[in-house]
Amino acid sequence: MYESDILTYGDLSKILNRSVTTLRHDVMTNRIPHLKLGEGKTAQVRFRRADIDAWLAAKVVPAKGRAK
Repeated sequence: MYESDILTYGDLSKILNRSVTTLRHDVMTNRIPHLKLGEGKTAQVRFRRADIDAWLAAKVVPAKGRAK
């Protein structure tokens, strides 16, 4: 695993174009896959790029074809 495979809030914020505050809320409500390094309120949160890619792929809504 390379360093770029692990993302911080700031990294993911830039990738998803979402605020860090929104990402923190998503983590608190378990809406986004994440890693907790440590325990309690001082635990650091990180994101694996592969988990985020899979999570995004699962959220794709296919386009509907035009009715003829």
